[in-house]
Amino acid sequence: DSLIELKTVREQWDRVIELLERRIAYTSDLKEANGYRFRLANIMVDVQKDDERAIGLYREILDIDPENADATRWLEHLYEKNEKWFDLKDMLLVRVDRASDPATRLQILILLAGLMEKRIEDVDGAIDYLMRAYEIAPGSAEVIGTLERLLSASGRLEDLIGLLRRRSEQIEKTDPKLHLE
Repeated sequence: DSLIELKTVREQWDRVIELLERRIAYTSDLKEANGYRFRLANIMVDVQKDDERAIGLYREILDIDPENADATRWLEHLYEKNEKWFDLKDMLLVRVDRASDPATRLQILILLAGLMEKRIEDVDGAIDYLMRAYEIAPGSAEVIGTLERLLSASGRLEDLIGLLRRRSEQIEKTDPKLHLE
């Protein structure tokens, strides 16, 4: 490790990369190997400008440690930066499935809906994620407003009417004096 540090200080990147690759290959400690992968990935992004190689390294980290939040964030960042929308979608789907907190799930579903609408250009997919978000937070103005806009714009008027009926029923439950017909 001291040799790696020395070569890093001297900015002898080819040698640093070679040493890190050796450490990854020969260490039996998976956590230690992932530490080397992180260092190597950072060099790939910052010095070598090789996002594809960094993406591969972050995927390797997640193969070993699927819950690694840092690797997940970096991978999502690189997917967005490189406009790898379907890969980003897959990462977000994994996160939404793993999220135990409803607020976190809601936030990720809203991100997925935005990704589907704006980047992948799949309005029906965006609506599907928003409907899942609506189940979590039926009072969310953001979810309701976006759902109404997308359902209307896509001509899904029956779905829009169904959504409005559900909203009406929810309002009646919270305040029976506001009976809407």
